[in-house]
Amino acid sequence: MQDIDGIDEAPVRGTKLLTNIYQSCNVAVLEPAEFEEAKNDPKWIDAMNEELRMIEKNQTWELVDMPKHKKPIGVKWVYRTKLNADGTINKTQSQIGG
Repeated sequence: MQDIDGIDEAPVRGTKLLTNIYQSCNVAVLEPAEFEEAKNDPKWIDAMNEELRMIEKNQTWELVDMPKHKKPIGVKWVYRTKLNADGTINKTQSQIGG
């Protein structure tokens, strides 16, 4: 198969369900549904702190006073364990999902 630029692309060879990957790796990953669960787990606290450190390091955003005529932007934390392509847990950024 060739793309528009004439560079060969390898076709995708099947996919696996995430649950099958967990089963084949014999991994049970418990992810909190919300902050109330995550705030009591030292591993998720570490992951959240690491995420905040990276936001500060990369200067992703800056906290400023909100103009009176504007509404704040909401944010939502998503608690997921990052996996490598082979289904192993990605620990390069943090110990759990950061």
